[in-house]
Amino acid sequence: MSTGGGLGKYVRADGDFPSCLQRAGSGREGDRLRLRGPWNPSGNVAAPREAMQTNTSFTIITYNVHSMMLIDERLERCLLELEGRSWDVIAFTETWREDTNEAWDTIHGHRWFGSGGTPRSAGVAFLLHRRWDHVMFKAVSNRIAALDVCVLSLGRVRFVVVYMPHAAQSDDEVDAIYDEIRRERRDAQRNGYKIVIAGDFNAEIGARREDDDDGVIGDNCMIDRTDRGSLLLHTCSVEELFIANSFFSKSFETSWTYRNGERRCQLDYILLDRRLFSVTTNAFVAADVDIGSDHRPVFAEISVPNDAPRRRRAKRTRRKTPWQPSSRYRDILERCLREVPWQECNAAERIVNLNCCLAKAATEDEEQSPDVDEVPDPIDANSTIHHLINARRAIAQSDLPQTEKKALRISIGKRIQSLIRHRRVLEHTAKIDKILHLFRDVKQIPSITSGRPKSHITGMKDKAGQLVNEKHDIAEVFALFYEELYASTRPEHSQNTYSPVGDNRVPPFTMEELKEAIRQLKLHKAADDNGVRAELIKIDSEVLRDLLLDTFNEILNPSAELPSGWLRARIT
Repeated sequence: MSTGGGLGKYVRADGDFPSCLQRAGSGREGDRLRLRGPWNPSGNVAAPREAMQTNTSFTIITYNVHSMMLIDERLERCLLELEGRSWDVIAFTETWREDTNEAWDTIHGHRWFGSGGTPRSAGVAFLLHRRWDHVMFKAVSNRIAALDVCVLSLGRVRFVVVYMPHAAQSDDEVDAIYDEIRRERRDAQRNGYKIVIAGDFNAEIGARREDDDDGVIGDNCMIDRTDRGSLLLHTCSVEELFIANSFFSKSFETSWTYRNGERRCQLDYILLDRRLFSVTTNAFVAADVDIGSDHRPVFAEISVPNDAPRRRRAKRTRRKTPWQPSSRYRDILERCLREVPWQECNAAERIVNLNCCLAKAATEDEEQSPDVDEVPDPIDANSTIHHLINARRAIAQSDLPQTEKKALRISIGKRIQSLIRHRRVLEHTAKIDKILHLFRDVKQIPSITSGRPKSHITGMKDKAGQLVNEKHDIAEVFALFYEELYASTRPEHSQNTYSPVGDNRVPPFTMEELKEAIRQLKLHKAADDNGVRAELIKIDSEVLRDLLLDTFNEILNPSAELPSGWLRARIT
């Protein structure tokens, strides 16, 4: 629901909002977003947008991206790097976003949920795949946020993304975040949620030792352990959480997540509770995914028995290009109009015959119109982008010195970013050309050229000043507002309210008034019962205008017989 004018038109007849409700704004501690819909009347469980029929695993990724300020380009590059891989939720850390609470749909249909507030520092976010719908999002601070999702047979899962302070920052900040993790863990247990905690913990857990809890850390291939790594292990032991990527560690080279010059260490982890860990099939570090960050992403794959009934997908048909009148239509219409003896017709017969001529001319013109070919796609830059990605991945196996490898990797990364930006420009241009080529409404062009979708309303104060967040409550606030706005202040309407004053008749319409009325007709609106719409009348035809002017002036006669169709109305 857009925050612009005319908000009432976005409320459906059943009192619900569109399913693509988005949220953006500023919120902080305890600010939660809960959605309801026809599939979820209670607002407690979200259903997936698409049934997972081919995938039997749910993939979680955590990635320290080191800035998402150029959000469109960085997301596009990240999705390109993940092309060919299955993913469902990505937990981003160190996004550097300034918005304290943001939620919107990407151009790919995925959903972004962010929690920031400090420029060029910290920031966490989620990217939820378009096949899923969320139950609730909570932005706690610029270092921690939570997202609740219902995952088929796994049930309700709470995802928590964490970005811990680095070693130079105080331990008090670290303790405060661990306290918040414990609160989220308790709340998840109280509500029957499973829990996943992922992110950059800025802690090295190293290899498993004799005094470690076997259920917390696996045969990790790393060596060093820091004090904050010991704190992380202690927290996992108390809260019964398993460090997934330590159990599937195969070698040092495939386990490290952070590089600083020649130093490699493990700072990013995915923590799972016992129920999720029991169905986890793999956890690994993706060495071939790189968007220019000094971290590498961590993946965790959870087995999902697809015992939910498959939803029958609606058959998608290509929308037919709306017909537009041409010069041939005008010639056909004028020929039909000249064949009718208008002098012998009264007002009602004139309207009937005019409708028949308009419909006949439109039908003949549409039958004779050739099919419009598809506009060719813009120049495809995908092959070049994929070639550069493969070239950058091959750098790791080359014999070049480390400094040259780094310089070459940065150079190729900038080239990939430039091509992505160029491809987005081509896509926008192609969409605009297609609209103009198919004679569509040019009002659609601003929606394409604008970068991100408009913000959406997720909270509103009612008449009593109480803030409501539920979708049906917001719809009720709108309904009561417009009901009161348009309610009549007159106690009753007498029968003679609109009685004429004196004997003066309405003066005849002029040609200038008729032209102005035709000019103001809006295109692409619903047709009447006879199939007549504005496009059939807004043509440059003097014959049609003269006939319309004579007909309207004749109807001004009090004794004129009105067409029966004029006494009915259809609301669309």
